[in-house]
Order: sequence, then structure tokens, then C-alpha cells
Amino acid sequence: MAVLICLVALPASAREACWSGWGYFVAPGSLAFQSDRLLLVTDGPADWVPGKRIALYRLDPETGRRVDGRAPIVVRPRAPSFASRNGNRTVDDVAEVVGRDQQLMLGMTRIGPASAARSQDSLAWACGRAR
Repeated sequence: MAVLICLVALPASAREACWSGWGYFVAPGSLAFQSDRLLLVTDGPADWVPGKRIALYRLDPETGRRVDGRAPIVVRPRAPSFASRNGNRTVDDVAEVVGRDQQLMLGMTRIGPASAARSQDSLAWACGRAR
């Protein structure tokens, strides 16, 4: 049996989009806070499907850049709630944290591809990729 694999290159604008926001580690059941606020970002577009793994990268609150050398926090959304505010798509959830006995309460906003109104530099900054 032959298997055909097609690789599709995503346009640069699709790779630049991300979800950026905050999260707190919480205890399952009680939702008692077990961490300070974490600033988080996805590596690109994320599909917030219940049970599907999503990698979240920590941002340094002082620089806005990704924290070097830290493994991502991998979550599985449980019951994501979506909204749109001022043209921005948002998601909230209390997600399962893969490999931990904690959950992650999170709120994320979709950062869209750059347009004439939003420069590549500001998009890179918002997605934690500023140099």
C-alpha cells in the first residue's frame, strides 16, 4: 500500500498568528490558585478543540519575550469558551495540564496576521518573538 504525504507550506501570515494571554495553575476541583500569573503565547495558530494538545510558551513579563530554555506547558482544553470583543477573538478555559496534577485557568486573545494596520514588528512583539 502506497502512502502519499503532501506538505503544504503555510503562508507567512498564518505562521505569524498566535494566541497570547495569561494563565494560573489551579487545583482541580477547588480551582485554588497555585501560581502567580503566567504570561503565555502559542507558537502559531491553535485549534482549541477539547482534548487536543496545545503547547503554551511562557513570556518574561519584563521583556515580553519567550523565556529561553523552558519547556512549553502542554494543555488539553476541556470546555473552551469563545467570544469576540472589539474584533478580537478570545478563549477562556480551565484546561488539563499534561503531566501535572494541576489545571491551567487561562484567557487568551488571538493575535492575527499582520496587515497594513499592524506591522510585522508589532505582530512579532505580541507573539513573543521580538528580537
